[in-house]
Amino acid sequence: MIWDHLERRRLKSGPGHALWDQPSGVFPQVDSHGDQPSWYYTERVVECLVTAANLVSRPPLRSEMLTELASELLNEADHLFDRELLGGAGEAGPSLRSSLQTARASLRRARDVLSDRPGTAFVLASDVLRELEQLAAARQDVFEVE
Repeated sequence: MIWDHLERRRLKSGPGHALWDQPSGVFPQVDSHGDQPSWYYTERVVECLVTAANLVSRPPLRSEMLTELASELLNEADHLFDRELLGGAGEAGPSLRSSLQTARASLRRARDVLSDRPGTAFVLASDVLRELEQLAAARQDVFEVE
């Protein structure tokens, strides 16, 4: 892993303590330069870390296709959720009410993040659809038993 590599390249002591300039820590066949520091590798590592931080700080790449799929899933989940409420599920017991409240919160969150994080919206809508399907399957099992 990159972090292990960097850690092993650090100088352990001396005036350059903690700089990244000891290749022999990773490559035993390379002669150690002792404890005399050179800023060259440390500067390169810091440049890479700054570049990585800038990249990770940006919003994730968004795919138009993923946004459309997430939107379609969200529409279906909204529709089925509304149908559940219309069918009286909101008046059911505490466990079902809790499931519906969680679904409502997930749908709201999915709508909030759809434009910036369509993958997250997709997963949230999928979770709601899964929960609503479980409710429908349980209801069907009850009717089949009766």
